[in-house]
Amino acid sequence: MIFEQKDGDIMNLESPIGVFDSGVGGLTVLNELISRLPFENFIYIGDTKNSPYGEKDNDTIASYVSNIVKYFENKGVKQVVIACNTATVNSSHLINETNLDIIGVVQPTALKAINTTITKRVLILATSATIRNGIYQKLLSEQKINAFAVACPKFVPLIEKNMLNTPESFAVVKEVCEPYKDLKIDTVVMGCTHYGLLANEIRQVMGNVNIITSGEATYYVVKDRLKKRNLLNNSQKHGEIKLLTTGSVEVFKKSIGWFKNRIDALEHVSLE
Repeated sequence: MIFEQKDGDIMNLESPIGVFDSGVGGLTVLNELISRLPFENFIYIGDTKNSPYGEKDNDTIASYVSNIVKYFENKGVKQVVIACNTATVNSSHLINETNLDIIGVVQPTALKAINTTITKRVLILATSATIRNGIYQKLLSEQKINAFAVACPKFVPLIEKNMLNTPESFAVVKEVCEPYKDLKIDTVVMGCTHYGLLANEIRQVMGNVNIITSGEATYYVVKDRLKKRNLLNNSQKHGEIKLLTTGSVEVFKKSIGWFKNRIDALEHVSLE
């Protein structure tokens, strides 16, 4: 799920970084990247027309991923960040489809959880597709960590409708997490980039646990790869932030009231 760019391609320092998710959840990763890499230009795609990915079959998800990466390739991005766990675990085919440098969120997020837990008991909250893939369970069990993996199909619709900190969100999170609150779990992995937005609800049920989200963990990999390839933008000028959605711009705008970074453009895009 992490592919280095193949030899022979020359990139411009000011070329944008492409970031994508099935919807608005990947903006949590973009938030972190903008904060820590303020001089980079970013293009973000929220594939809201096809959201949620987590309840679809693997071949369908892989086709969505291919279409988005092809779009980024045509836009000349210097790196792609798959800010979606479900898309990450359905991206291995890209190694035969593109020369782009691609970073997924799963491995950095799992590594952070491994380095954080003390009790060696970790709750993984993710989409049905990510849980079905089993990648988080595999990575954690290899380090002798007891992983409890739970599919949460009700989470993304709540977040896409901006229903955070509502009676509905607290009820849904309680239903999912309460069976695990007395199992000495000290770390909860947000195995979907949307889920970090429910951290308040999760802590209310699980108590004082470590919440592992993808943004910070992924940033370190992104910076390291850009630096290794001599592609860190050193212009000292704040980069352009462009958001694209495959669905309704108005609906997208209403669902990202929590996103506090500057937005230079918010537009519809067709990938078909």
